[in-house]
Amino acid sequence: ARASALRMNLISSSLHIKQKCLNTISTQGNPLSAISGNGHSAGAAQHLSSIRTVTVGIGISPIQSLIIRESRTVTAGRESHPALRDIHFGWQMYGNFPNFATVMKEIRHIVISDPHDCCGCTACASACPRGCISMKDHQEGFLYPEVNTELCIECGLCVKVCPVQARYPARRPLAVYAVKHPDGQVREGSASGGAFPLLAAAVLKDGGLVFGSRFDSAMEAVHDCASAPEEVHPFIGSKYLQSRMEDCYGKVRKALKEGRKVLFTGTPCQVAGLNHYLGSIPDHLLTAELICHGAPSPGVWRQYLREEIQRLEDRGYRNVRIDNVRFRDKDGSGWKGYHFRIFFSAVDPDGKPCRPVLSEPGKAANLFIRGFLADLYSRPSCYRCPARELRSGSDLTIGDFWGIGDLRPDFDDDRGVSAVLVNTEKGRKIFNGLDCIRMEMSYEDVLRRNRCLEQSVAEPAGRAAFFASTDSIHDTIRRLI
Repeated sequence: ARASALRMNLISSSLHIKQKCLNTISTQGNPLSAISGNGHSAGAAQHLSSIRTVTVGIGISPIQSLIIRESRTVTAGRESHPALRDIHFGWQMYGNFPNFATVMKEIRHIVISDPHDCCGCTACASACPRGCISMKDHQEGFLYPEVNTELCIECGLCVKVCPVQARYPARRPLAVYAVKHPDGQVREGSASGGAFPLLAAAVLKDGGLVFGSRFDSAMEAVHDCASAPEEVHPFIGSKYLQSRMEDCYGKVRKALKEGRKVLFTGTPCQVAGLNHYLGSIPDHLLTAELICHGAPSPGVWRQYLREEIQRLEDRGYRNVRIDNVRFRDKDGSGWKGYHFRIFFSAVDPDGKPCRPVLSEPGKAANLFIRGFLADLYSRPSCYRCPARELRSGSDLTIGDFWGIGDLRPDFDDDRGVSAVLVNTEKGRKIFNGLDCIRMEMSYEDVLRRNRCLEQSVAEPAGRAAFFASTDSIHDTIRRLI
C-alpha cells in the first residue's frame, strides 16, 4: 500500500534534484551528472531552471530508467532499454520505498534501445575491466554490446569510451594529395592508388605492426594484426562489410606499451573507438581512416554468399566453396569499373574439379553492390554517423580520389588514384617520408565526389521492407531497386 501510494504521489510530479558530477565520464568535453533525490516539490523544476528542466514520472515496472538527454532534459519512466545516444543512468527499485533516496540503486553501463546509436566499434567491450560485455548478433546481422549485469561493477568505463557518446570536434585536413604507388603491380592489386601499402611498408620497415581488415575462411571481414609484408597483403583491397574487431584494440594497446610502432586502419567509427579506448594517443601510433560510404550488414553478406553457392549447386556442382572475393577487381575493367568477382572451387556436373568464377563488371551488375550503394542494409548508425567531418581523430584519411580525371586528366590512367587527407602534424611527417607519386590538391576537390566525408547517407524508405522480406536476398534487391 505504501509503495502504491508513493507511486501515485510521484506520478507527473517534479523532484527536488541534487547534482553531483561524475568526473570519470564525459561527453563532448562536458561533465555528466548523476541525479539523486530526497523528497519531492512542485516547484523543483522552476527552482532548478538554471541547471536543466526536470520532469519525472514513475511507472508501474519495478525497473526505472533515468536518462539525461543531450538537450539537458531529464526524464524518467518505464523504459526497457535506455538509448545509447543519451547518458545512461538507471535506478533499481528496492523494498517498501521508505524514501526516494534509499530505494534506488544507480545503474551505469551501456545499453542500447535505438540501433542507430551504436556503431559496433567494440570500444565498450574492450574497455570493460571485468570482461562482462560481449558483442552479440542482432537480427539484421550487426553486432551490438550485451552486458552481463551479474558481473558488471557499474564503473561507467563503457560509456566513457563510446564514440557515439563523446564525439571529437569536426576538423578540416591540413593538406590533401592525389597519390599513386610507384610500383604498378602493387597499385593494380589495390582498390585505388595504393596509399595503404605505402603506409604499411613504412611502419613494417621500423619493426612495427599493421592492423587492418581481411577475409576469414567464411569470406567475412575481420580485423587482424600483421608484422610482415605477406601478412599485410590480405588487408589490401576494398571489403564492403563491417569487420569484426575481435580483440584488436587490446592488441594495439599492448603493442604500444611495448614501444612498437603501430598503424591502425579502419572505418572512421573504428578509429574513433580506438582513440577513445586508448584515451591518450602516443606518438608511435598512426591511425588512418577510410573514406566510408557505410558499413553493409555481415548477415546480409552471409546469406548472399549462401545463395550464390546454392545457385551453383542447383546447376549440378558439388563440394562448392568460396576461395576469394574481389569487390573491385581492376582486371579488364579498370579502376572505375567496380568489377565484382567471386572465385569458387568445386566439382562440376561431370565429376571434374573446377574453379568457377562469378564475374560481374559495373556498379549495376552485381546485386549485392547495388543494394550497398542504395544503402539498403547499411548499419543504422551509418545514417547518423558520429565520425563524419574527420571526427575520428585520425592522423590520415585515405580512399578513392573520385573525379581526379576531371580535374587532372594527365594524372588519371584508370589504374587507381588515392586521396590522402593529412589531418595531423604526425600524419604530415609520416606522409612526407613516403616514396610515392603525389600531387597536392584541395579539400574541395576530394569532397566534390566524396560527400560522405561530411554527410551521412540517407536511410532509404525501402530498408524496413528489405529486412522484413522473406524472399531471397537476390529477389528482394531486384524488387526494391
